[in-house]
Amino acid sequence: MQVHYYDHIGVEGSPFHYPASHWGVDKPIVIGEFPAGGIQGFTAEECYQYAYRLGYAGALAWSYSDIQFGGLPVARSGMLNLLTDYPDDIIVPDTSATVAVRDIPAYENARIFPNPVTSILNVEISDIDEPTVILEILNMQGQSLKKESFETAEIIELNLSLLPGGNYMLRLTGNNKSGIMRLVKL
Repeated sequence: MQVHYYDHIGVEGSPFHYPASHWGVDKPIVIGEFPAGGIQGFTAEECYQYAYRLGYAGALAWSYSDIQFGGLPVARSGMLNLLTDYPDDIIVPDTSATVAVRDIPAYENARIFPNPVTSILNVEISDIDEPTVILEILNMQGQSLKKESFETAEIIELNLSLLPGGNYMLRLTGNNKSGIMRLVKL
């Protein structure tokens, strides 16, 4: 749920003058918009601080341009101050995260097991005609965490015991092709 701040409504409708509980809703409430440079009598830093102290789940500053209300440069200082003051309470999402990955089969008969895996991942590639294959573990941002070259075998064992639990991708690369398979580490 959102509440909005508009100068013309005045204090009576201002989320910066009432706690989140004032609105009588049993869900988290976000201040849906307010000028990026702050509101009358409050700087951008103070707006974010008030929103946090008054129990709102978040606040969104806005601006038509950097000229009108200060834009991101001004709003950023308010957001950074809040993050600095309450680092354990503020969640900053990883905006570089991959939200979906589909398997890209490079080898028709390749499979991995067990999946989910706790320690040893078996990689079976029965249709490979190359002398070596590179197996690479990637996090969901596409960063390489582990990369090993193996002599071709029907089943290759990859030790993932030191890898933290989570979602990953396995990239299989030979001389002429590459593919990606999803995996879960417990």
